[in-house]
Amino acid sequence: MDLVDMHIHSTYSDGSMTPEEVVRRAIRLGLKAIALTDHDTVEGVGEALEESKKTGLEVMPGVEISTEFGPEMHILGYFNKNGYEKIEDVLKNIRNNRNKRNARIIEKLNKLGFEIAASDVARHARNSITGRVHIAAALCEKGYIKSIDEGFERYLGDGKPAYIKREKVTPLDGIRMITEAGGISVLAHPKHLGIGMFRFGKTVADLKQNGLRGIEVFYADNSHFEDAQYSSVAKRYGLLETGGSDFHGTARPEVELGSGRGNLAVDYSYFKAVKEILEGI
Repeated sequence: MDLVDMHIHSTYSDGSMTPEEVVRRAIRLGLKAIALTDHDTVEGVGEALEESKKTGLEVMPGVEISTEFGPEMHILGYFNKNGYEKIEDVLKNIRNNRNKRNARIIEKLNKLGFEIAASDVARHARNSITGRVHIAAALCEKGYIKSIDEGFERYLGDGKPAYIKREKVTPLDGIRMITEAGGISVLAHPKHLGIGMFRFGKTVADLKQNGLRGIEVFYADNSHFEDAQYSSVAKRYGLLETGGSDFHGTARPEVELGSGRGNLAVDYSYFKAVKEILEGI
């Protein structure tokens, strides 16, 4: 099999590797193609594409947009190499909302007695996107917690003392943004929705009517049985099947690029199917 990974994060969101480092790691691991899908930004795509020219690795521009769905639904967007910049202006507004949320979280932490400032958090975000993982890293650095996971479990996760709900777009908004920019929208890691298969099928049917083009069938957190379930739904509704590790580097050290937790093997044919549709848009 020629293997690919279509769900990867770099330092432009909450990953620990630069886009160039991601490309080089993919080459070392023997992957044929990847998609860079940072949260709410395509700013790192250009660097990944430049590095790909030196290596021969295929790189597809992508993004992962967080949307509102009890509590979240993530929509992956894939683009051709000439069109991904079209979505950047829309994404800037999403990032502005994220920054406002970060400020409110830091304010809550201050009231809880933690001496932490925006500058402490910024040191852990090597590029433009700052999120809760970087706030947790700053808490670790100051000795308030022992790990990023502890930060989410005790303070930053949904319902915890410093949690602030983010202003999000709806799933249909996310799909529309991607479509209008000339991209293909794919429902990310359906397992994380936490809903049964009957409701999942109805949700997918509704999303397809509003422009959804695919489902991330293969994912690092899935069992093989779950892969098969999501594949069945994709086939039922005539949707593309994709797969990825959701690689973050040291932020999720147990998840490797391309192979996930050792349970992931996404064939190039899935990447090629998306690529061919993009070339016709």
